[in-house]
Amino acid sequence: DAEIVAIEPHRDSFLQARGNTLQSPWPDRIKLVNSSLQDFNPGDMLFDLIVSNPPWFTDSLKCPDPARSAARHDDALSGHDLLEGVLRLLSCDGIFQVIMPVTEGRIFIEKALSYGMHCTGITHISPTQSSLPKRMIISLGRQKSDVSEHFLAIEKGKRHEYTSEFIELVKDFYLKL
Repeated sequence: DAEIVAIEPHRDSFLQARGNTLQSPWPDRIKLVNSSLQDFNPGDMLFDLIVSNPPWFTDSLKCPDPARSAARHDDALSGHDLLEGVLRLLSCDGIFQVIMPVTEGRIFIEKALSYGMHCTGITHISPTQSSLPKRMIISLGRQKSDVSEHFLAIEKGKRHEYTSEFIELVKDFYLKL
């Protein structure tokens, strides 16, 4: 019976998320806030889990679509701002999970360490069983612990021929299986 607070800084994305939320099985458990992480102020509330799919491109060529560029480039949410926000909002034993490309993820783990966050887990995600990981889900916490590593391939090899592990993971919410 978790309560979810989701923040979305971009108005159009916020409106789309609101529509999606209203169609979910638990719209009364999701509070959507149109705010940047930097401006988000939940009062004294701390979170046991923070999940982010942040923009990760730094100083690179931007897309002509401003909304797409904002979602992908870190101009509006740098690694520093993300970690500062997480430290402000995460409970003492809370976990922060973030998905990033592999190269950026490795750099982010080092950056998080300099902020007093410790890597507790990594899930390496490959597009297919025969390809190298392209993304990683990183779990960070304030407490040091052993790092658990997992590997997940999305497809067996053919397009839309999903692995059983991927199906098990997303079957309750991924509509295109």
